[in-house]
Amino acid sequence: MYLRKILAGVAALATPMGLSIGSLATAAGGATRATGGSVLRVGYFASLAGGAAPALGTHFGWFRKAGLRVSFVPFTAAPAAAAALVGGSIDMYAGGMNGAINGLAGYARIVALDDYDNDAYLLSSPGSGITSIAGLRGKSVGYTEGTNSQIVLQLALDSAHMTLHDVNAINLEPTAIVSAFDSGKIDAASIYLPFEAAITSAIAGTHVLGRASRFLGQSAIPLVWVASDRAISSEKPEILKFLGVLAKARTYRASHLRQTAGIVDAFAKAPSIKPFLDQMTAEGWPTSRAVLSFYKDGGMQLAWQRIDKVLVQAGIAKSLLPASKVMDLSLDESVLGSFVSQ
Repeated sequence: MYLRKILAGVAALATPMGLSIGSLATAAGGATRATGGSVLRVGYFASLAGGAAPALGTHFGWFRKAGLRVSFVPFTAAPAAAAALVGGSIDMYAGGMNGAINGLAGYARIVALDDYDNDAYLLSSPGSGITSIAGLRGKSVGYTEGTNSQIVLQLALDSAHMTLHDVNAINLEPTAIVSAFDSGKIDAASIYLPFEAAITSAIAGTHVLGRASRFLGQSAIPLVWVASDRAISSEKPEILKFLGVLAKARTYRASHLRQTAGIVDAFAKAPSIKPFLDQMTAEGWPTSRAVLSFYKDGGMQLAWQRIDKVLVQAGIAKSLLPASKVMDLSLDESVLGSFVSQ
């Protein structure tokens, strides 16, 4: 019952009323531009990472004080958000530095870092008998294609000298993975927060076989903000205002994780705060000053090079791309320069 309540809440906040996940790319037009001024249409995830800036900015009135009108569209996976971005239904969104972003070269760019470690986990069910990655051979594994879920699964299999052909890999939306795991329809799952917490907090004996940081190290799969090239060109003032709110949100979150979890929980109208509380100790939460230093030290470029190599090796991306093709941090660097000097 507890798991069903969490899952129902996450699914509800991940799908705007009247829309299915599959229709988001074309129907996210609920976030339309209003007459008399620009509205920045922002896709987000209900989590402490991609959801903190929308929640905190709304709660504290930072968007209003900045003179920014924002319409939020929730998603559960980056590919759906990327499709909405390419289709023109949204202007920017939060997502992992993964295959969906790689496929956006020429349409959009990474404009800011939100969180160092947008981690994903490889889990096995208590009744599966799977206690190691090698034990996945021939078993059913749920994952979400084009996300860090797929990256972690492929890296895990590679570490055990296996490929996707050695398991029964089933591509599912995150909410469907949670349901299938709970009902015993799959033996294992590669899934990211807060969905991972919905499983581990409700199903005793769930075994953690691995996580992204085990295979990729620190800053495994950064959670970033992506804006379309069109929006960067035509909505630059609005994006700059959003980045200003993001600067405040990062720093507040870093020193007020428990309060942020409560604010995100209320913003998302989730039935339980527990997945957000579990996320507090699972990821890295930089201040905006730390983010600026990360930029100056070339951290984003190094993270991209590491992940892009994995994407190509796994067949998720066709060829390596230079960081300059997928990111432009100049706007955020400008905003952060002013923010940290205050």
